[in-house]
Amino acid sequence: MSQMGQNLAYSFAYNDSFFRRSDGIADQCFSRLANDPETGMSVWRYGLYDAASGERVNLSSGFPIEFGAPDGKTYHGQMGYYGLWLPPDAASQAINGSTVQRVTYAGDGPPTKTPYTLVKADGRLMKYTKKSRTLQSADKIKFNAFIFDVTGFFDGAMPNRQYEMYWDDAAGAFKVSGVIDCGDKNCSTRSFDSEKTVTRGYFAQHGGLRGWSQSLGGEVFVALAGISNAVPSSDVSVIYRVQDLVYPADMPSNLYCLRECPTAASIQSFFGPDSSAASPFVASTFNNWNPTSSDGVVSYTMDSQAALLKDATSTAVTFTDREALQMRPQYQWGVRTGRLFTTLSDAACTQDPSRYCDNKVDELATYYQWETGPNQWNQFAAVKNAQGSIVAFDAPLQVTYTVPSGAKYGQYAGTSIVLQYGGFGELWGIPGHCVSRLTNEKVSCDGQESRYVPAFVIPFDEELGRVNNGGTPLLAKWLDREIRFAKKDVQECTGAGVTLPSGLTLPSAGILRDPSDPTSDIYIGTKPVVTDGPRVIHGEVKF
Repeated sequence: MSQMGQNLAYSFAYNDSFFRRSDGIADQCFSRLANDPETGMSVWRYGLYDAASGERVNLSSGFPIEFGAPDGKTYHGQMGYYGLWLPPDAASQAINGSTVQRVTYAGDGPPTKTPYTLVKADGRLMKYTKKSRTLQSADKIKFNAFIFDVTGFFDGAMPNRQYEMYWDDAAGAFKVSGVIDCGDKNCSTRSFDSEKTVTRGYFAQHGGLRGWSQSLGGEVFVALAGISNAVPSSDVSVIYRVQDLVYPADMPSNLYCLRECPTAASIQSFFGPDSSAASPFVASTFNNWNPTSSDGVVSYTMDSQAALLKDATSTAVTFTDREALQMRPQYQWGVRTGRLFTTLSDAACTQDPSRYCDNKVDELATYYQWETGPNQWNQFAAVKNAQGSIVAFDAPLQVTYTVPSGAKYGQYAGTSIVLQYGGFGELWGIPGHCVSRLTNEKVSCDGQESRYVPAFVIPFDEELGRVNNGGTPLLAKWLDREIRFAKKDVQECTGAGVTLPSGLTLPSAGILRDPSDPTSDIYIGTKPVVTDGPRVIHGEVKF
């Protein structure tokens, strides 16, 4: 094979139990057995079913669309709960008021196309509803946290970085397992050679720990104010939030902000040429953990007609300049506000009610966040039907799963994690790690040959495969599964008689036969003419 200008040659051999491969330097042996305890399994798609009736759990999560763009081309995309997806070439051409066609397959005839009007804004408002669990129950579940000030964090820590962490209940401490490095296209986790222990009391001085973990439900706040010694993990609350997109009809009229509060002017100033601003936020609100006087509160209004957040000058708080954002790597994926809330008195500080404290916002049952950016996921998008009504889609279900005990479930054995179900085949939230593409062994995610895989598989079992949607039990069944061969000592392959060949003469292209050639002895017939849409796509029956 030819790869990056080099010619590479591999030899391999196998039997029912083993696979052996060599590039002339590295001779490697792998087990092919699914029941080998070291074999890795990865499931990428699950379906959920009612535990009592066996009926599939279906959601109205979206539908396929066609978009006739101004460039004269027709693009295929998807309209759903989280908004619009179109290929990059089409996304910038789809503007507020554009027409898209819903594509519906039914019967054996051509698909039905129904016009809808696109509603689009250069930002979106998300609502976060409070849930809670104990810190003890979150033992070993990883989360990411952005750390501004590293004073007292751990020796050698760098400020203004996002770290991968978890609570180690046996050690009674927070552990830092890696740092998230972001490039132009994506972010990856660089694992530390040895985990770091966070200094006791570090998060207490900031009122608590703020982070994000899909397995803990999304946005996370650990209430640690006043705790500087041993952490009573069974009494400390981990607050997580159910996340919902806010449609225009449900937008609050007024919102307030204490920390990380942008205005149209502060964003333009930060991303302008030769800017000396520290952030795109109003300077007094950037990294603001202190009590705030009334004149330091930033107020907003919501324009529900345009689905936009507006500052005190009635200017939309939006920014979509991709190049300018990429020049500031920490904001290359967009700008997001701190927590926004509807009633100013709700944030009054306990010790001094004349001032307002951001940690009080964490205690609220509901708060909001606004984000803006050039990407489709930074922006609100919906469609109106012929009657002028916005089509609302089902939000993903929040379900909980108690991971079974056993070594194959690793550090997550016995823990309860939060999963999100976006429709048949779309179950998110199972934690993961990275393995080498060459050896299948666990590696740091920042390596060139690394590949992210789920940490475990929900078993196909009526008891161990149950998830809980409120008080309703559901069964998870995997739909797509892969087996990752377990690496073994080469002597195991040798002992099993699996030896590498030598002196092979590879076949040339001259012996290939064309099954579409009518003169070929392996001719398979005339290619059928496809006139209808596919009836089944990824296991989902369309009609």
